[in-house]
Amino acid sequence: MLNQYIVLLKDDAATSDIDKTIADIENAGGKLTHRYGALGGFAAMIPEPHLRVLQDSCNTADSKISCIEPDCVMGIDS
Repeated sequence: MLNQYIVLLKDDAATSDIDKTIADIENAGGKLTHRYGALGGFAAMIPEPHLRVLQDSCNTADSKISCIEPDCVMGIDS
């Protein structure tokens, strides 16, 4: 199953790190939906097995990924 997530990379991540992360997602069957230049990240449809790989890699010392969050619309009721 493909769900959409926002992936933000760490401040020290190079453009090549972002490109490689996107390429890995696409090679796993995912799809880039938006690239955020100012934030150093992107939104993508990510297959569940590859999402787990990315989440596990966030916990390593050399990871360039800062966070992975579900991409959803949020609202406030008053």
